[in-house]
Amino acid sequence: MKFLRQALTALAISGALLSAACEQDAGPDTTSQNTTEISENLMEAQPSAPGGFDVSRRSTGQWFFATLGEQGQMVLSSQDYVEKVSALNGILSVEENGVHAEQYVVTELDNGLFSFVLRAKNNQVIADGQLFRTLEGAEAGIESARELVAGIVQHKAAVTNGARFDLWREDSDHEWYFVMRAEDGRILLESEGYTGRTGAVNGIESVRTNGKDLGRYQMVSDDGGAVYFILKAANGQEIAQSGETFGSEAEVEAAIVETAELLDSERVANPW
Repeated sequence: MKFLRQALTALAISGALLSAACEQDAGPDTTSQNTTEISENLMEAQPSAPGGFDVSRRSTGQWFFATLGEQGQMVLSSQDYVEKVSALNGILSVEENGVHAEQYVVTELDNGLFSFVLRAKNNQVIADGQLFRTLEGAEAGIESARELVAGIVQHKAAVTNGARFDLWREDSDHEWYFVMRAEDGRILLESEGYTGRTGAVNGIESVRTNGKDLGRYQMVSDDGGAVYFILKAANGQEIAQSGETFGSEAEVEAAIVETAELLDSERVANPW
């Protein structure tokens, strides 16, 4: 299994040997770019939004917000607020809590229908779901709402230059790689090489699924004594490794927590 850092190290060694053999100036450097200047970034300049929020004012003067799907359908609706700023704060609470399935609670109404509510961590109701005829329908509605909010949050990260995944095809070995960057651009995770784009995309989805679980991370050390971490899937397969090595175990643990919390928040943009 070859990870990005290994591929670039091999390329650097090959380049050094080539330079030693060829003393003449060969013109501008056209070798593969490093992880800071990637060779083919596939992030759209303006990715499409999967949905959004709408803030409105009733004839009574009170404010409320709705979480809307891609076709404009209402998925979540809020209570009424006296002040507009309270409705805006409610939207921020949806972005924070709505990405977590455990914050949704199914409710059965007196008429036999089902719905669900989204609660904050203090148990306060933030928004209500729509009506469903069955319990299974309400549970499916929760998953749809969670995925919608996650998509909205990821889109927000994309258009505000937030944390993100970068995906590209490396010129040196013609394989596909991805990295996960923090909001400040630091590489938190880097992938192995994939022969096709589909494999790399699946790798990103696997990072999203497994990277929220601290139990999926493993601290390791190299021959020089530097420590880093790897992320594994449930079957034990390595998905990605840290984008840098660290001088102490405490630094590794802090980096693992930072990575897992960022993925758990869903505030990481997709490269498509």
